[in-house]
Amino acid sequence: MLARDQNLLTAPTKYNVGKYGVLITEFEKIALQALQTPASKSCLVVDEIGKMEFFSLPFKNKISEIFSTDNDYIVLATIPIRKSDPLIELIRNNNKSRVWVVTRENRNTLQEEITKEIKSALL
Repeated sequence: MLARDQNLLTAPTKYNVGKYGVLITEFEKIALQALQTPASKSCLVVDEIGKMEFFSLPFKNKISEIFSTDNDYIVLATIPIRKSDPLIELIRNNNKSRVWVVTRENRNTLQEEITKEIKSALL
């Protein structure tokens, strides 16, 4: 798990976001292994790319690599809606990116549109 309520931790953490202590070592053990280059014509899912995750420089470097290389796989990732880190903005503004904003009105049907687009891209 990436973060825990600081009241549940036995020792302080180096990084905090609100009431949460960010567990970088534990996160990297799982996340970096999961971010191996996927097979051709497949989908890599990253939930999420944000403030807590970016406390890990190896994770940030891997995300940069994923979005800067020419590849033939799809990346489905969640990013913050607010402008933030330059790497997030690079992802948001990448000509290969498609950004959906989840709202109360579309949150129960958006997955159909996303699934349809991914299937079409993988064919």
